[in-house]
Amino acid sequence: MRAVVLPLTTALLRDHPPEVRSTLVAVLAAPGSHLSRPLRQELLDAALETERDPDVLDALLTAAADGAARRPPPLTHDLVRRLALLLGRTPEGAARFDRRVVELAAATPDFSRLLLDWLTDTATWDPLVGPSARHRLGRPVPASGEHS
Repeated sequence: MRAVVLPLTTALLRDHPPEVRSTLVAVLAAPGSHLSRPLRQELLDAALETERDPDVLDALLTAAADGAARRPPPLTHDLVRRLALLLGRTPEGAARFDRRVVELAAATPDFSRLLLDWLTDTATWDPLVGPSARHRLGRPVPASGEHS
Protein backbone atom coordinates (compact mmCIF):
# COMPACT_ATOMS: atom_id res chain seq x y z
CA MET A 1 0.00 0.00 0.00
CA ARG A 2 2.78 2.43 0.92
CA ALA A 3 4.36 1.90 -2.51
CA VAL A 4 1.20 3.23 -4.17
CA VAL A 5 0.04 5.83 -1.67
CA LEU A 6 3.36 7.65 -1.16
CA PRO A 7 4.00 8.59 -4.82
CA LEU A 8 0.33 9.44 -5.39
CA THR A 9 0.15 11.69 -2.35
CA THR A 10 3.47 13.32 -3.13
CA ALA A 11 2.24 14.14 -6.64
CA LEU A 12 -1.01 15.58 -5.28
CA LEU A 13 0.92 17.76 -2.83
CA ARG A 14 3.32 18.92 -5.52
CA ASP A 15 1.06 19.43 -8.52
CA HIS A 16 -2.31 20.60 -7.23
CA PRO A 17 -3.72 23.94 -6.06
CA PRO A 18 -3.90 24.99 -2.40
CA GLU A 19 -7.54 23.92 -2.05
CA VAL A 20 -6.65 20.32 -2.91
CA ARG A 21 -3.53 20.37 -0.73
CA SER A 22 -5.51 21.83 2.20
CA THR A 23 -7.98 18.99 2.03
CA LEU A 24 -5.26 16.39 1.71
CA VAL A 25 -3.14 17.64 4.63
CA ALA A 26 -6.23 17.74 6.85
CA VAL A 27 -6.81 14.05 6.05
CA LEU A 28 -3.15 13.24 6.72
CA ALA A 29 -3.25 15.06 10.06
CA ALA A 30 -6.34 13.20 11.23
CA PRO A 31 -5.41 10.88 14.09
CA GLY A 32 -6.37 7.69 12.31
CA SER A 33 -5.76 4.32 13.87
CA HIS A 34 -2.58 2.96 15.35
CA LEU A 35 -2.20 0.99 12.10
CA SER A 36 -2.50 3.99 9.77
CA ARG A 37 -0.58 6.45 11.95
CA PRO A 38 2.97 5.64 10.72
CA LEU A 39 2.06 6.08 7.03
CA ARG A 40 0.02 9.20 7.79
CA GLN A 41 3.00 10.62 9.67
CA GLU A 42 5.39 9.83 6.83
CA LEU A 43 3.10 11.51 4.31
CA LEU A 44 2.59 14.48 6.60
CA ASP A 45 6.36 14.84 7.01
CA ALA A 46 6.70 14.83 3.22
CA ALA A 47 4.06 17.56 2.96
CA LEU A 48 5.76 19.72 5.59
CA GLU A 49 9.09 19.50 3.78
CA THR A 50 7.75 21.51 0.85
CA GLU A 51 4.49 23.21 1.84
CA ARG A 52 4.71 26.98 2.37
CA ASP A 53 1.24 28.22 1.42
CA PRO A 54 -0.25 29.90 4.52
CA ASP A 55 -3.78 28.68 3.69
CA VAL A 56 -2.61 25.08 3.51
CA LEU A 57 -0.62 25.44 6.74
CA ASP A 58 -3.68 27.00 8.38
CA ALA A 59 -5.81 24.03 7.30
CA LEU A 60 -3.22 21.76 8.85
CA LEU A 61 -3.23 23.76 12.10
CA THR A 62 -7.01 23.46 12.22
CA ALA A 63 -6.78 19.70 11.69
CA ALA A 64 -4.16 19.45 14.44
CA ALA A 65 -6.46 21.24 16.89
CA ASP A 66 -9.53 19.27 15.82
CA GLY A 67 -7.74 15.96 16.31
CA ALA A 68 -6.00 16.86 19.56
CA ALA A 69 -8.30 14.68 21.68
CA ARG A 70 -7.63 11.59 19.57
CA ARG A 71 -3.95 11.99 18.65
CA PRO A 72 -1.07 11.28 21.05
CA PRO A 73 -0.15 14.65 22.64
CA PRO A 74 3.53 14.47 21.56
CA LEU A 75 2.46 14.18 17.91
CA THR A 76 0.15 17.17 18.22
CA HIS A 77 2.89 19.13 19.99
CA ASP A 78 5.41 18.38 17.25
CA LEU A 79 2.97 19.24 14.48
CA VAL A 80 1.88 22.55 16.00
CA ARG A 81 5.49 23.53 16.76
CA ARG A 82 6.52 22.77 13.18
CA LEU A 83 3.61 24.83 11.87
CA ALA A 84 4.58 27.72 14.14
CA LEU A 85 8.10 27.60 12.74
CA LEU A 86 6.87 27.51 9.14
CA LEU A 87 4.29 30.26 9.56
CA GLY A 88 6.67 32.30 11.69
CA ARG A 89 9.02 32.84 8.75
CA THR A 90 7.11 36.02 7.87
CA PRO A 91 5.51 38.64 10.13
CA GLU A 92 2.14 37.98 8.46
CA GLY A 93 2.48 34.24 9.05
CA ALA A 94 3.47 34.72 12.69
CA ALA A 95 0.46 36.97 13.27
CA ARG A 96 -1.78 34.46 11.54
CA PHE A 97 -0.44 31.63 13.72
CA ASP A 98 -1.07 33.67 16.87
CA ARG A 99 -4.61 34.58 15.80
CA ARG A 100 -5.48 31.01 14.81
CA VAL A 101 -4.13 29.29 17.93
CA VAL A 102 -6.22 31.66 20.06
CA GLU A 103 -9.33 30.95 17.94
CA LEU A 104 -8.70 27.21 17.91
CA ALA A 105 -8.03 27.11 21.66
CA ALA A 106 -11.33 28.92 22.27
CA ALA A 107 -13.20 26.43 20.08
CA THR A 108 -11.43 23.20 21.05
CA PRO A 109 -11.03 22.54 24.80
CA ASP A 110 -8.62 19.60 24.35
CA PHE A 111 -6.36 21.69 22.15
CA SER A 112 -6.60 24.58 24.62
CA ARG A 113 -5.45 22.36 27.51
CA LEU A 114 -2.48 21.09 25.49
CA LEU A 115 -1.51 24.55 24.30
CA LEU A 116 -1.63 26.06 27.79
CA ASP A 117 0.57 23.23 29.05
CA TRP A 118 3.06 23.71 26.19
CA LEU A 119 3.35 27.43 26.89
CA THR A 120 4.94 26.63 30.25
CA ASP A 121 7.97 25.45 28.22
CA THR A 122 9.16 28.99 27.67
CA ALA A 123 12.39 28.02 25.89
CA THR A 124 10.40 26.37 23.10
CA TRP A 125 7.25 28.48 22.89
CA ASP A 126 8.28 32.05 23.80
CA PRO A 127 9.81 32.61 20.35
CA LEU A 128 6.77 31.09 18.64
CA VAL A 129 3.75 32.66 20.36
CA GLY A 130 3.48 36.43 20.52
CA PRO A 131 2.62 38.49 23.58
CA SER A 132 -0.93 39.35 22.49
CA ALA A 133 -1.73 35.68 21.86
CA ARG A 134 -0.24 34.72 25.22
CA HIS A 135 -2.32 37.41 26.91
CA ARG A 136 -5.54 36.24 25.20
CA LEU A 137 -4.72 32.65 26.16
CA GLY A 138 -4.21 33.70 29.78
CA ARG A 139 -0.47 32.96 29.89
CA PRO A 140 2.20 35.38 31.08
CA VAL A 141 3.93 37.47 28.44
CA PRO A 142 7.70 36.81 28.16
CA ALA A 143 9.86 39.37 29.97
CA SER A 144 11.39 40.62 26.71
CA GLY A 145 7.91 41.25 25.28
CA GLU A 146 9.21 40.22 21.87
CA HIS A 147 7.96 37.71 19.34
CA SER A 148 10.25 36.24 16.76
